[in-house]
Amino acid sequence: MSVAGGPHWLLQGLQQRLSPAVGRSTLGAACVTAILLLTTCTMLYESVYRMGVYEAYVVAERTRVSIHVMCILAFLSLRWQLPGLCGSSGIIPAGNRIQEMRDVFTTRLVMLCDIGLCSALAGIFLPFPLSTLSLAVCWFTYWVLKRSCGTFLNLQWDQLLLECGALGCALSVPHLRLGAVWSLRMLLFKLVLSSGLCKVLSGCPKWSSLTAMDYHFWTQPLPTIIGYHLNRRLTPRLSRLMVWFTLFVQVFPVPWLLLLPYPFGAVGVWWIVLLMILIAFTGNYGFFNYLTCALALTVPLGGTRRYDPYRLSDIIAICYGLVVGLGVTQPLLYTLDPLHPACHWASSVGHYLRPMAVGSGYGLFARMTTFRMELNFEAEVSPGGPWREIVFKHKPVDPTNPPYFLPIGHMPRLDWRLWFVPLGLMRGAPMPTWVDTFIERMLRHEPCVVDGLLPRQAFDWTAVSRVRVVLWNYTFGNDGWARERLDVSQY
Repeated sequence: MSVAGGPHWLLQGLQQRLSPAVGRSTLGAACVTAILLLTTCTMLYESVYRMGVYEAYVVAERTRVSIHVMCILAFLSLRWQLPGLCGSSGIIPAGNRIQEMRDVFTTRLVMLCDIGLCSALAGIFLPFPLSTLSLAVCWFTYWVLKRSCGTFLNLQWDQLLLECGALGCALSVPHLRLGAVWSLRMLLFKLVLSSGLCKVLSGCPKWSSLTAMDYHFWTQPLPTIIGYHLNRRLTPRLSRLMVWFTLFVQVFPVPWLLLLPYPFGAVGVWWIVLLMILIAFTGNYGFFNYLTCALALTVPLGGTRRYDPYRLSDIIAICYGLVVGLGVTQPLLYTLDPLHPACHWASSVGHYLRPMAVGSGYGLFARMTTFRMELNFEAEVSPGGPWREIVFKHKPVDPTNPPYFLPIGHMPRLDWRLWFVPLGLMRGAPMPTWVDTFIERMLRHEPCVVDGLLPRQAFDWTAVSRVRVVLWNYTFGNDGWARERLDVSQY
């Protein structure tokens, strides 16, 4: 079969096989059973032959430190955006929901972010049990910020960071290290396989025809300059090879290698890290790529084989890893076969883990977008005067500005969330209420919004009398972007 142009019967047949009736299929039940058997056997093997006390300590410590570093990146990126996003004068004022704290809520949010940042920094160097306490503080502060900021902290990697923080609290506990490592390893398995299965199960014609990459680089929220040049040089053969590579890493066989002992698990890790590097080169996804690579550190990348008899601590750790790992993967198991007995057990465990924000489902780009609509804003600088475009820090506005790289780990929340609005409008959804609030804040010249979330404009905000929303259709052009005006709404 020609990769570039032959019939894509393999992926189309897989989509038909993995239909909504997957729960009644033999394939779904076999996958769930394989997950349970591979996980149990590999944990037993590694606890005896590979993961001795020292090896478990090394793997747990490098994973714990990397999670702390990810928390630092997340808090640093969020800190300066908090007042404009959910401060008392922000786009979604969290104080509206907590009336008694309204006047000082912005200060409290920033202080809470500072506490999380300091805790993440200190946790890198603190010993047990202070290291566990510091990661618990990071988890709690980010959980509160996520609840306070609503839609702006409702991205999948925000939930992933909370899961990593909750599960990572046990990494420093001496008798639970092996189990904690395995619970995070199962989280990586769930993340990767769920991201692949959603593409297959969605029935998206762009994935089944292997043409998804023809659209991905210029329709993703914030492309990079490498993604721009790669899209310009993209051939049909290369595009289809990229789709096959994505499914190879996210569906089969790479995710399943994570459930096998060394060296198979290490091979799977290197493929996943390679995919994350390619994604980071072609798109700006904040700390998501780095957090996924941090989870990959839970897989042993080497070590000497040696026999180490079972200890009571090993049995405790194995039981902990199996029970928590089962609860972590509950959404994935339910997708494969909701009637499997393991799903009922996992659901029971997930019920107790849910208050800790553990057990979420994941799925990126399940249906490939084939257009790029941008919601741009224009300000009338004087009554009856000219309309001037409001420039954003990272969102495409000026077509002459090509895509670029953002600072490592930075996630511009407003720019990212505005990417989703036109997608909803094209599906018939109403304009989100926070967009109206954002326009109101600009008309009132709120410093936390116009100075904190937006760059310096070419006009004076005090002269603005009206703001209008303009819908544009963007594509990659010969020099930056090309765009076409579609619709205008005035406020």
